[in-house]
Amino acid sequence: MPVGNALAMRDAIKARGIAVDTHLYAAGGHGFGISRAAGKPVAVWPEAWLAWARSKGQA
Repeated sequence: MPVGNALAMRDAIKARGIAVDTHLYAAGGHGFGISRAAGKPVAVWPEAWLAWARSKGQA
């Protein structure tokens, strides 16, 4: 997915007054297994998601 699409979606969400966090990674791809993320900046996303979920009382 081109990054512009993700940013447009974020802007649309924010325009509705909904809180949103956006994390852009230099490398990592989309739709890959977690083992293929090892050693790439995107490898931190599971912990980032878990921290977000905990902050929302969801984990």
